[in-house]
Amino acid sequence: MSKLAKISLPIFNSLLFFAFLQGIATHTFEWLQWLMMFFIVYGTVILGGFIIKQFEDQKIDESYKPYVSILIPAHNEENVIRSTVLDAMNQEYMDDKGRKLFEVIVIDNVSSDNTPVILKQMQDEYPELKVIYQGQDAKRGKPAALMAGLRESQGEVIAVFDSDTKIPPDFIKKCMPYLSDPKVGGVQSLVRMYNANKNFLTKAQDDEFAIFTRIYQEGRDFLDGAPTLGGNGQITRKEAILAVGGWNEHALTEDLELSLRLYEAGYNIRFCPEASVYQEGVENFGALVKQRTRWALGYLQCLMEHTPKIIFSKMAFNKKLDLSLTLFSIFLPYLTLVGYAYLLLEITRIFMFYTTLPSFILNFLAFAFLVNASVGARVLGLPRKSLLYVPLRYWFFSLHWLIAYIQAMWKMWFMWINDELPFWDKTHHNGLQEETAKGVSTAFQTIK
Repeated sequence: MSKLAKISLPIFNSLLFFAFLQGIATHTFEWLQWLMMFFIVYGTVILGGFIIKQFEDQKIDESYKPYVSILIPAHNEENVIRSTVLDAMNQEYMDDKGRKLFEVIVIDNVSSDNTPVILKQMQDEYPELKVIYQGQDAKRGKPAALMAGLRESQGEVIAVFDSDTKIPPDFIKKCMPYLSDPKVGGVQSLVRMYNANKNFLTKAQDDEFAIFTRIYQEGRDFLDGAPTLGGNGQITRKEAILAVGGWNEHALTEDLELSLRLYEAGYNIRFCPEASVYQEGVENFGALVKQRTRWALGYLQCLMEHTPKIIFSKMAFNKKLDLSLTLFSIFLPYLTLVGYAYLLLEITRIFMFYTTLPSFILNFLAFAFLVNASVGARVLGLPRKSLLYVPLRYWFFSLHWLIAYIQAMWKMWFMWINDELPFWDKTHHNGLQEETAKGVSTAFQTIK
């Protein structure tokens, strides 16, 4: 844990604890009322930007075609690695003479299953495929693997895909124009779940990325806010990565952490809704909480380490505000829960609070998310019959963050007390039964 995070963690938690203690003692949570109001207004502004964006033509430079290095980090991915590599190698990104303008580099990060065997077989079939085999003494985790790939890359631009990704052949071609502005350091695509129809959890994850994350990212992009990289389906200017020191090998959300350093260095990030990648949604609750606990811990890392840097940076105020709210959004499920608790206490009159805002406004704030979500879903073309149950499904699904945050905060304090570094706890991938070893994965074809 960094020195800045060590200082920020106890200060932040102390302020939060005394704020709630003061609210209970005085029967008023005025600061919380206005914070909830602010988040809802902020979300409504983002939604407005997203809606306006749908009616405007995007002006981009399609002539920009730099050489691209595709990095695919892999650890024990025998079920999915072949189809992902084939999709990467079949990108339709070429110069005017039909020559490929990209290379594919797979980084085998200390795999103990058949991943190295599969990759060696693929190298025999495709001599142009580059594979970095990392031994037992190598650093574990995605950021460390990406740094190894970066050192071997030849491209001006770095594209990153997770090892379970289904990649459309025109992906790079669609994303690249967004990177033509030299002030843009990175571009993030839309992410979907290829196993969305598996069960409730996978469908809710698809809702999360395809609807809510898209609205949030695209709205911020249109309003000149601060969209962030998502770790899968992202392309980044190599010189920008090197300028900020590469990926942080101790970051659990290396994508968000890199995004923050890019903004602090003066770069922008764009969101490309025209391009999508498809990844595997987590299929059981235990694995979901495990994944989201790592994400929440990564958010807390970034919150503690980068909030002071963002505040005192030279970036524009709107970007400072946007990034700060992004980091503090980890607490939104709790703010919403407080709204429901207030509504229940008001109805039952068990414990009365004095409020500055009229009670009907506070009651609305507890459900405003559903209203904004329904409007955004309709703009995206969802049928009217789904405009209520899709937001409700996602609301119910998002309650898992309450568990993930508690576990993450516990682990954060454990790291603080023991002066330990975080451990990268990867998500297991099963792949799809219809995937074959021939050509681009048939799994992606069925999604279309």
